[in-house]
Amino acid sequence: TKLTPLHELTSSPTRWNNTIVRTRGRIASVCNEAGCWIDIWPLEGGGQGVFVNAKEKLFSNPLDSAGRTAEVEGRFYTQTISAKRLRHWVHHGWRPGTKITGPAKVYRLQATTVEIR
Repeated sequence: TKLTPLHELTSSPTRWNNTIVRTRGRIASVCNEAGCWIDIWPLEGGGQGVFVNAKEKLFSNPLDSAGRTAEVEGRFYTQTISAKRLRHWVHHGWRPGTKITGPAKVYRLQATTVEIR
């Protein structure tokens, strides 16, 4: 799959919805309990993040991978996440300090491959 810049996915989410993509980003946070997800952001800075996890927790990521670069491939989509679930993610290290006031749309990528550099 051709590499698609992360900012392109998040600036045109309808175009990329439910498609298999390959992208690269800086790992901002990783699940501090089991490494079951990472949150990646554009390498250039700015933009928006994408929550990356594997279907059925087929693999996990190193707990010390924040700050490193990840190249990921999988299905990109947007999902509305409940406030309760968002609070759970924040508790496990997702976007520390985020104030949860209700459900929110989150860009997601269900990964089949994650390569951390």
